[in-house]
Amino acid sequence: DAFRVQTVLSCPPEDISELDLRVPGKPAVRVARKNSAWRLEAPCVGLADETAVSALLGHLFAARIQAFGPPFRPDQIGSGAGNVFLTSYGRTPEAGLSVTVRSESGETEQIVFGDAIGTNLVWALAHNGTVIVQLDGSLVEQCRAGGASFRDTRVFPLMDGESVKSLSLTMGSSVYVLARD
Repeated sequence: DAFRVQTVLSCPPEDISELDLRVPGKPAVRVARKNSAWRLEAPCVGLADETAVSALLGHLFAARIQAFGPPFRPDQIGSGAGNVFLTSYGRTPEAGLSVTVRSESGETEQIVFGDAIGTNLVWALAHNGTVIVQLDGSLVEQCRAGGASFRDTRVFPLMDGESVKSLSLTMGSSVYVLARD
């Protein structure tokens, strides 16, 4: 195992152009990078919270494989055997959260999470279905929570505080203007 890749995702983080989260029983969540800004594309359309998306991607790229499950035979790789094999490791509707990332070149990588192992590990099908691994269980919760936090809730999302030169408030017939030199 010392010679195996220990990371969950292999493409560089800056090459990611799309992230899909699928939790059974919930709408799929998709965010995509357009002109260097993250946009929420499903289940609704709008600006995405850059900090939340970057944080989840950071967790995914920082994740390290804790242990490897039994190996597949060469004739099983790519045949769907990984999905069947993972069933015995808890790929149930509740535990079947999946994360798919797409790079700018169109390559995809997917992780499918299975059941918890003890208190802090979880089984997963990684490297596009070619290996069963054990990962830190907190990664599942970060992915599960990530989708709900992707919507940008700022009132003026296209402006930062430094670029605002004036603000006007209208209350009835009164207008209040605050300006910065």
